[in-house]
Amino acid sequence: NRRYLRRFHERLGFLAAGFRSAPPGGVWVHAVSVGEALAAAELLRRIRERLPGAPLWVSVGTVAGRAVAEERLAGLATGVFYAPLDYCFIVRRVLRTLRPALVAVVETEIWPNLYREAKRAGCGLVVVNGRISDKAFPRYFRLRRFLRAVLALPDAILTQDEASRRRYLDLGAPAGRVLVGGNLKYDFEPRAAAPPPDLEDLLANCRAEKTWIAASTMPPLDDGDVDEDDAVIDAFQELARRHPGFLLVLA
Repeated sequence: NRRYLRRFHERLGFLAAGFRSAPPGGVWVHAVSVGEALAAAELLRRIRERLPGAPLWVSVGTVAGRAVAEERLAGLATGVFYAPLDYCFIVRRVLRTLRPALVAVVETEIWPNLYREAKRAGCGLVVVNGRISDKAFPRYFRLRRFLRAVLALPDAILTQDEASRRRYLDLGAPAGRVLVGGNLKYDFEPRAAAPPPDLEDLLANCRAEKTWIAASTMPPLDDGDVDEDDAVIDAFQELARRHPGFLLVLA
């Protein structure tokens, strides 16, 4: 993807001057793509409340993740950049520039040199929202002899659920450092906002007794797949016959 070339120097550890001018002692959060960046938003908000003067750096691995991070984390993150390639000398270059006190890795990113160099630089290292999927676990399990040494480096691994906690333990992570921390995506607190006047008027005129919101419906991906819009509308028509004051909001 040619869009990665525009800031490829960040992949090699060369960050803009603004990163070098910030004070040391901040937090570097590595969130790979869109989902991780959104999950990290509330975490960054809480860190900002407790450490108002500390720089908060966010690294991403995808073009989409960067776009979302720059939009949604504006005002929270001190800077957003592409994660460095996992070579020791490149990771060291980033750590020397940022001088963080803590590196927090979101979800399933196991980068051996990032982990090792963070600890060599004297940083705290924590995995948050840790998750190992059904698909990824067999591949990781074949590498468990190598991963055991890597997973011994974090000071704490906070997993989304008990299943992921057991998988980290099966891969050799120290039992005393792996805890269930819950899913960051459930910690999101929507900001209070009044609905637009047009929408308020529409809802008032509908006088709905019950409302069904079908959000983020998807078209079929392959032949034979269900079109979720069609499924929702069919179900709504059946329900509306029995419940006259029923409103469907299809997003």
